[in-house]
Amino acid sequence: MEYPPLLPARFLRRDNRFRALVEVSGSPASAYVPNSGRLGELLVVGAPVWVRSMAASNRKTMYDLCLVEHAGVLVSIDARLPPRLLAEVWEAGRLEELSGYDVLEREVQVGGSRLDLRLRRDETVCWIEAKSVTLVRDGLALFPD
Repeated sequence: MEYPPLLPARFLRRDNRFRALVEVSGSPASAYVPNSGRLGELLVVGAPVWVRSMAASNRKTMYDLCLVEHAGVLVSIDARLPPRLLAEVWEAGRLEELSGYDVLEREVQVGGSRLDLRLRRDETVCWIEAKSVTLVRDGLALFPD
């Protein structure tokens, strides 16, 4: 997966569920947090983070917060990423378990909700919700955090 260029930054605080204050090149700046989860174990004052520049006239923040370093490991906090990554891997034929399907649809409406992916082959359907895992305890990934 191609990932856009990222800038190193330092986490300062989370203003609300979707906005944080980070320090980029020595200056404070607002960053969009693409994850409504608590992330309390990850987004701690001073944590190294990586942001993507998203300067546009219609945005309230200049950056997207993409990665945070935790215990020497980079953790993606972008909840939009897993469905895209899963679709890309499936389209490349690298998911043997799902190789029997020939149609992939994204963001499919089901009642009053949307599900991330729907795979189909003839009458056979596989619904997929792809999630980030941002909390690990004793080697066990936990969702939601």
